[in-house]
Amino acid sequence: MTDNSELEYRGTLVLPGEQEARAVSISMNIADNTVQVRFEQPVEGKNNWDGSNVKLARRLKYNEAVFSTTGLPMDPVQLTWKFNASILDDSLAGVIIPRPNAMRVTGERGFILSKVS
Repeated sequence: MTDNSELEYRGTLVLPGEQEARAVSISMNIADNTVQVRFEQPVEGKNNWDGSNVKLARRLKYNEAVFSTTGLPMDPVQLTWKFNASILDDSLAGVIIPRPNAMRVTGERGFILSKVS
């Protein structure tokens, strides 16, 4: 992280359709309008997942992000990720929402991560 446009947060979360928490880091680059989700242990054979349809907005007290991933926790499930990364402290609070799918993965999952210094 070389400047304020790239932010990284770490912690654990539970993916919709799963019961066990996974170690994760989420990086967002405001200048490039990109988000990447990295899991410590592979999910569907991959550790790194790039967000698609990324929408980032800087608000007064937080950075807001909305994006999608496809293939988490299994193919062809599409997840919508929404989070607010506080500018005032080092927290990120979000929710993962599965789109209707043939695999019957359901249930929104909330999570909180901490900023990496």
